[in-house]
Amino acid sequence: MPLSDEEFYELQGLVSTAGKTRRALDEKLSLEKDNLVSLLVLGAEKENNVLVELVRALATDRDGGILVSGRIPTRSIERELNEAKVETSNIFFVDFATRRVSPSETANSFFVGGPKDLTGLNLALEKTLAKFSEKERFFLVFDCFSVLKTYHSPRITERFVHMTTNNLRKRKNLNAVAVEIEAQADKAFLDRIESFFDKSAFLG
Repeated sequence: MPLSDEEFYELQGLVSTAGKTRRALDEKLSLEKDNLVSLLVLGAEKENNVLVELVRALATDRDGGILVSGRIPTRSIERELNEAKVETSNIFFVDFATRRVSPSETANSFFVGGPKDLTGLNLALEKTLAKFSEKERFFLVFDCFSVLKTYHSPRITERFVHMTTNNLRKRKNLNAVAVEIEAQADKAFLDRIESFFDKSAFLG
């Protein structure tokens, strides 16, 4: 007989950091649902281990997903996921953390020129979402919007967040989570963008 969720957590999670993180994510973000766009704010102590567990949790029972990062280069994230035994063959990476002279695409990743290029980032998102349009269920993690504030005005950054969340919400087979680091995203910015999301949660 298969284990219930509670039994699984008792056996696998309650004594480990990863398990506790997974349980907190499940409780706060309704990760099993689709057509949901959520905001997850992390305290400084959580920023290094939550991303892997978030991807692992979202990938459960889904046909892959998209990981968009302006904070950590794709190669570093991919290595962390592989080391944690998270399957990455069905994950496509959109990287605007790695500086490139011009955008480029590989089999599993799209490198935007950098965070200055909002048009390129939006185009990369559209092209990547199109790759997953026929999937029954998929996920998207965006880490993180606040990186853009260094290169763009608050008004432009917030407009981009609003446009992106509206675009993601149109995808009925998608659960999307935007990750923000509390120490890097000031409270005023988080307060202003929170209304763009269906749910928001803090994990400290």
